[in-house]
Amino acid sequence: MMKEFLNMKKSKKNLIGIIVFFLYSIVSLTKGFPLQLFDITKLNENIILLYSLIVSILLVIIISLIYKSKLINNYKELKKKHQTYFSKYLKYWLISLFFMGLSNLIILSFVQDGLPTNEEMIRDIFNSSPILVFLSAVIVAPIIEELVFRQSFRDMFNDDAVFIFMSALTFASFHVVGTVTSPIDLIYIIPYAFPAIAFALMLKETNNIFVPMGFHFLHNGLLMAVQFAILIFGPY
Repeated sequence: MMKEFLNMKKSKKNLIGIIVFFLYSIVSLTKGFPLQLFDITKLNENIILLYSLIVSILLVIIISLIYKSKLINNYKELKKKHQTYFSKYLKYWLISLFFMGLSNLIILSFVQDGLPTNEEMIRDIFNSSPILVFLSAVIVAPIIEELVFRQSFRDMFNDDAVFIFMSALTFASFHVVGTVTSPIDLIYIIPYAFPAIAFALMLKETNNIFVPMGFHFLHNGLLMAVQFAILIFGPY
């Protein structure tokens, strides 16, 4: 009887993970349709970015409601153990940051086109609307991406190795595939995968989504701070 109950609980968890990832995928693929349908894709870039931000916030709210009880319990635990978590898992993030930077340098030494296409797009948008990009990349993105690429994948895959591999590969692919202009762009999946592996390891070891989410805030915040510095002190 207990075994059946545990199997039912696992099946329910797997199903929730699938639903959350499916919901995120559908919204990501279709959120541009209203703009195309009403032929308003030529609106001011800031308005389009604001629209995208609002859609992402609504998606965060929906997924957070799905995971409401888990988020409440995780937050209570985080308040008790946040110092332990930070001191232990900071090194995971720093190691991933090192290998992400190293792999980018190696790729850039062989690839003549420079940055991946999506990074170039983000920099261009950032130059025209830094505040909206900051809100989207540093605040909203870490929340939704950890809930989807970490928590929902943890729910979908019971095996730790499969979870880490699928979480990292899918996370990295979503950041690259949508803006691929040539096969060489796919190589940038590698640097994106390093922080994803670190975040997945954090969730595996703590079972607390706020741990990788917090370091994801830190990660994106650091990258955005560099962009701010370039914007303010750069030659252009």
